[in-house]
Amino acid sequence: MSHGLQSTLKPSIDTLKYAEHMEMKVTAWRYPSDGDLEKLIEEKKLFPLPYLVRSLSFNLGFFTFLWILFLILL
Repeated sequence: MSHGLQSTLKPSIDTLKYAEHMEMKVTAWRYPSDGDLEKLIEEKKLFPLPYLVRSLSFNLGFFTFLWILFLILL
């Protein structure tokens, strides 16, 4: 069975050592350099919710964003 660790943070050296010992694949922010989370997000256009909230609330105005979110969740 293949296990993996995904994180939006940069992994610590201890995390990488543990993952290597447990034969886990690590995908994190700017790690590994050839298939990191940042590149995957940009390629697939699958942005994390905090990014979308920050982006939309800034562009639309906070209360407009909350109203749209409310209507979506109804």
